[in-house]
Amino acid sequence: MSENLAPQNESPGKNLLKTEVQASNASRNIWSRFLHPRQWWEDFAMTNNYTYLKEGAVNSTSGAIFHLPGRDQKISNIITGTFGGHKLQLFYSQTFNGPNTVYKYVVLSLDMQGQLGTMLMAKKGFHPTVKGSQLDIIALVFQDTTNVKNLVSLGGDSDRSYCLFAPPEIENEALAVFSSDTIALIESQSKDCIVETAGNFLYIYLKGQVAKPVDLLPMFALANQLVTKLKPLA
Repeated sequence: MSENLAPQNESPGKNLLKTEVQASNASRNIWSRFLHPRQWWEDFAMTNNYTYLKEGAVNSTSGAIFHLPGRDQKISNIITGTFGGHKLQLFYSQTFNGPNTVYKYVVLSLDMQGQLGTMLMAKKGFHPTVKGSQLDIIALVFQDTTNVKNLVSLGGDSDRSYCLFAPPEIENEALAVFSSDTIALIESQSKDCIVETAGNFLYIYLKGQVAKPVDLLPMFALANQLVTKLKPLA
């Protein structure tokens, strides 16, 4: 089976290109485990020389994902390793808010080993979970918990589709990260992802569940782009 997205002895970029070619085979081979997602998460970790934990705690809790409304957050399928020279954790988060609401996200986090500027990038109209809002609940919680509500113009048509939030003093840094090439990548491969930087960490969120390893590719493709652009604050 070929599910390897980020082996330890190759650069993420090279491997992501190989993964696109291998994706169809990976999908067919994993299909028999569709009803047992824990098994393919565990296999994915083993194939990539990562460690796997069925349930537990994660390294950082500074992102908006940890402040969603609700009484109970369950974190499962925790994968730990290295990606692009940075400590990686990949996990599935469920936050229960009352009897009928569950916020479900796959989360990719990278320790960037230095304080990053606080920012969030989200697609407008992306499965809004609050009536009357164009934004996902993650973006709304980000604004409430960080008090960062300054909307940075991306220019051109991008402002119609995406929202970039960052403090005024780091607008230039935010625009350097989410430049035209990053927007093009998001639009072509990763438009269902939400990006947040908090403390030392980069978070990439994908709403809902994933059924097979190839569904993680948009997150890894975006992470591969962002690790080359994000720099700790001076």
